Amino acid sequence: RVYIGRIAGKRHDPSQAFRGTLREAKVAFAKFYAEKRASAHLSLASTSMPTTLQGLVTEWLNLTRSKVAAKTHESYRDALSNYVLPTLGTKALKRITTRDLEHLFAAMQEGRLPKPADGDRGWRGGPLSSRTVRLTRAVLRQVFDQARRWRCVEDNPVADTVAPRLQPTFPKTALDRAEYAAFMAAAAGEHYYVFLRLLFDLGLRPGEAAGLRWEDVDLDRGVVVVRHSVGLGDEGPGSLKDPKTRSSVRPAHLAPVLVEILRGHRILQAELAACVRTRPAVLSEAITYRRQT
Repeated sequence: RVYIGRIAGKRHDPSQAFRGTLREAKVAFAKFYAEKRASAHLSLASTSMPTTLQGLVTEWLNLTRSKVAAKTHESYRDALSNYVLPTLGTKALKRITTRDLEHLFAAMQEGRLPKPADGDRGWRGGPLSSRTVRLTRAVLRQVFDQARRWRCVEDNPVADTVAPRLQPTFPKTALDRAEYAAFMAAAAGEHYYVFLRLLFDLGLRPGEAAGLRWEDVDLDRGVVVVRHSVGLGDEGPGSLKDPKTRSSVRPAHLAPVLVEILRGHRILQAELAACVRTRPAVLSEAITYRRQT
């Protein structure tokens, strides 16, 4: 029995019985292996494997759609469509070299990419940050890893490229107590006041604050449990989904002043839901919500 590989996703390991001496068996095995190896290559060629980078990217994006978050998948698609495919999309996979990719990454940093057609999404001119180049390189490396596993290429040409150094970033500054108090005083009475208090007082991500439901809150104990997030999901923008990481599912303790703010907000929200004919359930379940029009 010899293992040839996988054809159309199925393991291919043909076998053949043989009787004779050990020397004769070795000769027969070598012949059998060569014949089956040759037929396997013919079978692989007949399954219409992608031959260009455009074809590979299209198939890879379809395969990864159900394996990553919708927003992550969109970032993969945008990086490849905007920065990589306009330059290398029509080139044969086996002819794409490490040198080609290093020239591409340099062009991204220097702002020398092909300009998109009018009305098309894509690069709008100007140098790209080293972070964008590094992210594009990471996605492209996954694409060529898939091509290697499918035996479309022998090696991954991205592996030997050098990732650009990250550019130094300016230190982030936070509001001091006086600035925080002034900001909240200015926001008091506004539609997103409670949303802002959840962000500042609990340190929640915007999607986490938008994903909070009243069932996640225990005002008597002063505890809120982060269980959901709102973002780009299978149902489009605004979809309720799991938080970013496992550790994102966590309790957060409410200060007494925030407990009173949420009590008043819940009463006001119930009154608003009673007056609104459309989507009252959404208004009564979610702590924060979009302004109704």
